[in-house]
Amino acid sequence: MNRRALLLACVLFACKHEEVKAPPPAAAQPAPKPDAHAAWKAVVDAPDRSQSDRDLDAGRHPAELLEFLDLKPGMKVCDMGAGGGYTTELIARAVGPSGTVFMQNDPSWLGFLQKPIQDRLEHAAMKDVRRAEAPFADPMLTMEKDLDEVVLNTIYHDIANTPVDRVRMNRIIFNVLQPGGAYVVIDSSAEDGSGLRDTSTLHRIDEAVVKAEVLKAGFKLVAEANFLRNPQDARDWNSSPPAATKAGKRGQSDRFALRFVRPEGSTAQVVPPALRLPSGVSPKHVTAELSIDPSQTTLEGKETIDLQVDAPVQLLWLNADGLQILDTNPASTVVDAQPGFVGLQFAAPLPAGATPLQIHWKGKISNTDTDGCFRQQEGGEWYAMTHFEPIGERRAMPSFDEPSYKIPWKISLRVRKADAAFF
Repeated sequence: MNRRALLLACVLFACKHEEVKAPPPAAAQPAPKPDAHAAWKAVVDAPDRSQSDRDLDAGRHPAELLEFLDLKPGMKVCDMGAGGGYTTELIARAVGPSGTVFMQNDPSWLGFLQKPIQDRLEHAAMKDVRRAEAPFADPMLTMEKDLDEVVLNTIYHDIANTPVDRVRMNRIIFNVLQPGGAYVVIDSSAEDGSGLRDTSTLHRIDEAVVKAEVLKAGFKLVAEANFLRNPQDARDWNSSPPAATKAGKRGQSDRFALRFVRPEGSTAQVVPPALRLPSGVSPKHVTAELSIDPSQTTLEGKETIDLQVDAPVQLLWLNADGLQILDTNPASTVVDAQPGFVGLQFAAPLPAGATPLQIHWKGKISNTDTDGCFRQQEGGEWYAMTHFEPIGERRAMPSFDEPSYKIPWKISLRVRKADAAFF
């Protein structure tokens, strides 16, 4: 019995000793990151793209463009100032059938775009694209809210050649984007410091102007790209498509690419009026005093506007151009929308009925313009003059500067003792 137990124990021990543990499972390897550029190149290489589009690819770098736009299936995107739709079709292919794409053009452009747009819409990739004819002054009139991206490709300089208030336009774009949404602006660059000088003649714009105007609307600049840069471009020739094609330079201009975003958690921007002041508040009488020294280039003013308020209002819009609001009574926060408008946001709404408003401001005495307050030198002496018609008053004082407001007003001039004032 003991011998058998000992033998059995040895057998069990031997079996246990020979047991082999399985090796631990290999650590999971991370999936390789997809090659974004290759994915966008596949979109560009789609066999059903037209030959006319392919002919433009060398100068427009569509794969790099799509990579910079960072589009994803299902996104809602607006191609603003879409023209004939080269970029629109690329966007539509990138976001796929689950996405939504708007093709916006100003109605004033349709005279020369109607045929290219009709031809473009015959492409299978464009079947779900929505046309959105709306003026640049109010470009999102026919679109949904909460867009993921708005793209403005070589159009900003064209808008600068119109009377459109671009800061207002950018605020409208800000509001139509969901927080975190992107606003991409691409355009041909003008010489640094040239401002708007070349927008009409060379179809170029100073990059600094675009940055300043878009940032003023509440956006944050998050990325810049160099795929359209050309350091060999002297930036002294017309980059518009017809002129560039004629010169054999189509697609060779130096172009900047800027990606702005609407910050997460941001609230909607206050959008100023488009052309005329809103109804609901009207002036009944104005008493103003202007302090003017013709030897200086600035003036200072104080005024009391007796208002008639139809219903309580928290944001009051006035006409202003080149003015700095120093303070108001009742106290307000200034919403600067110049040239054209200034908003006064009150902590408590102005009550309905007769309400006085006091404003203290600084303005400019121009050496070049002949509207508002300007000055000229004769015989070594400076003379200051004012011209308030037809809309020059807003350059000298915050006002209801519209012909429909015919009201009594009293204005006083405070001048140096040695000067004389005439009305």
